[in-house]
Formats: sequence, structure tokens, C-alpha cells
Amino acid sequence: MGKKIHDDSNKTNYQNLLKLAVDREKCIKEANGKLIRKDYASNLVSQLLHPSEILVQVKEIKVENAFTKSFILTFENDFPNLQEGQYITIDVPVDGVTYHRPYTISCSSKRLSSHEIQITIKRFEHGLVSNYFFYQVNVGDYFTIHGPFGNFTYQSIRDGSHVLGLVFENGIVPLKAMAEAICEGKYHYDLTILYSAKYENDFIFKDELDAYVQKSKHVQVVYLLSEEEKEGTFFGTITKELIQEYQKGDMSYFVSGVIPFYESMNSILKELNIANKYIRHELYDEWETTTNDETYELRILTGGVEKIIFGKGNETILKTLEREGISSPSRCGVGVCGFCRSKLVEGEVLTNDRYIRAADQKYHYIHPCHSYPLSNLKIKLPK
Repeated sequence: MGKKIHDDSNKTNYQNLLKLAVDREKCIKEANGKLIRKDYASNLVSQLLHPSEILVQVKEIKVENAFTKSFILTFENDFPNLQEGQYITIDVPVDGVTYHRPYTISCSSKRLSSHEIQITIKRFEHGLVSNYFFYQVNVGDYFTIHGPFGNFTYQSIRDGSHVLGLVFENGIVPLKAMAEAICEGKYHYDLTILYSAKYENDFIFKDELDAYVQKSKHVQVVYLLSEEEKEGTFFGTITKELIQEYQKGDMSYFVSGVIPFYESMNSILKELNIANKYIRHELYDEWETTTNDETYELRILTGGVEKIIFGKGNETILKTLEREGISSPSRCGVGVCGFCRSKLVEGEVLTNDRYIRAADQKYHYIHPCHSYPLSNLKIKLPK
């Protein structure tokens, strides 16, 4: 008969677990009972480089055209690292309600050394905040801003050595900042801007852009007008043939304007077989929705309290919240950044899910800034 083999593995495992429990209890007794520090040097540096909010004061207001003004904002402390093409979000108190609006910075990062930045705002007929800025904001007023945010920026590791800017009217704002930075020597790529508008008076920053062209061989601007003929401009719109005329070498395409303009440019770039990885977009308009004017009940869970408000199907949930004085975090206003990400507990919404992660779609998270009610809703806002 063979020898019986004893399996001591269970006994060994038990002894190891017992020793682990004793060692763990010893470590707990010998551990420092003080709370973990919140003021580590790395945390302090991070807070300095990326403050959650910055207090600014209006230093100067410049009229760009009949519908557009630029606001030079000053600040005392250091500003976070800024890349041309990014935007800030500004808190705007109007009649007791705080609105959050994104505005692209219209100057180069060099201006930060003077403790100032510039934003440019176009007034819309029914734009509550844009009209407030246009008619009520004065030099000396204070605001709180957040940021900067956004990826509509030039990255040498990602983008081509030549950038073709496809621009409609006020979409020139981020490209103007890029051209300014090129002239200052911050960047070393070639920038060609096809700048289109309906009428000559719709152009902004034309004098500055012309000065950049004179100063740097790396900046070129082509002006186009679709509704009138003027000397120094081409008559017409940006076409496939015009884009082909300015294509050269290793190129990226920066598109900036309004939704119909995006749709037109995207269609042309698709015809030209331009891969999406070479195309950048700056959003300047809201996603189009239906004209549903039904009124719905919105039960909002915020801060442990449920509030009942009413909103229409043709108004974003975020706008309804703002109108009712309910604070909700928001940065981009067009569904991209995700700051307003909220839980849809009950109901149905119309939303553009292009910027919502698959997991969020599965577990019913929405972006109120880009969602419209299709029924009565129950929503839990982020803390």
C-alpha cells in the first residue's frame, strides 16, 4: 500500500490569515490618529493654478459692431494656464437669478501678464444675458468667472503645421486669439482664415486681423461676403473649391460659427475625405429642437429638497432652472463639458446624446443644458 499524504494547505492558510489579522490590529494601534492633511504642497499648487473661481472687474468696454462688444476684464491673482481658443464661464446675476454663460477669450495668453483678459459678446434679440451685458454692464462692475475650458486649441503633437480656419461672422473670436499669439511668437504654424459674413458690418476685428497679416508671414485672412460686394472681399460663401485652393501639406481644419455653418462645412470636408481627427469645432449655437410648446411639471431634487417648477418643451431644462432661480452647475451650455450632468429619475427628454457617455445613457443621466422635456420629469441635480 502506498503512503497516505497529509494535505496541510488549509492549516497553513488559516495560520497566514491569523497572522495577517494580528499584524493589521498592531498597525491600527500604532497608526497616527490625526486626520490626513489637506494642505500638501501639491494641493496648494493645484489650487493656485486651477482656482474654482476668479473675481474679475470690467476695465474697458469696446464696441466692435452694432451687435457686438468686447469686455476687458482685470483680475488680481494669477490666472490659470490659458490656450488660445478656450473659453471661460461667467456667473451673471440678473434680477436675483444667477445665469452661467460661456464666452470665448478673444485675446492671446500674453495679456495675462497684464492681469487682464478679453471676452467678446454678440447681442441676440431675445438673449437675456447678452442684452444685459450690452445695455446694463458698466466699467467697474465685478463678476465671478470659471475656467478656462475647451479643446478648440492648437496642439503641435496632434495638429498639422498649417491650420485652415473656416469662420462665419462672430466665429472669428478664437481664431483672432490664435492669430495674435502667432504674431507674438508663441506658435510657429501657418494660419489661413477664410472669414465669411453676410454684410461688411458683420465683420469684427478686421483692423486687428489686417495688422496681424502685415506683421506675420504665417497669418493670412481671406474675406467673403454673401449679400453684398465690397472692395477687398470675395463675393460668395466658402465652397469646396475655395477650400481646395488653400489646401496644402499637413493641415488641420478649425471650424467656427453657427449650426447651419457647421453643417455646411462638415458636408464639404466629408466630400474632401478629410478625417474627423483633423477637424476641430467651436460651438456657438444651441442644438436645434422641435417647436413643442407644451408645459410640463419638473420635480427637481437639489440639496435634499424637492422643488416643483414648470417648463416648456421648447426650452432647455437648464434655462427653466435658471428662470426659476434654481442653481445648477454649468460651463459650456451646449452639452459638451458635462458639468451639469444630472440623473433623470422619471420621465422622457429630447436630447442630443452625442456628448453623453454610453454608461450615462444606460443609467439615465442627461445634460440639462442640452435637454428638453417631453413629459413630466423628476431630476436629481449634481451637488
